[in-house]
Amino acid sequence: MIHLWNLETGKKQHTFSGHKWTVNTLAFSPDGKTLASGSDDGTILLWGVPIRK
Repeated sequence: MIHLWNLETGKKQHTFSGHKWTVNTLAFSPDGKTLASGSDDGTILLWGVPIRK
């Protein structure tokens, strides 16, 4: 699972789940709208990042 936190409020914004094993790498796209995650299960997943104001 990947937890996305709002650093200003300290509250969890969203949880991404889909990998079966440990997630060991994360990268945001330059515009911040997509998150890529890589796991020990051999998968790379792309996630749409929910925008909250």
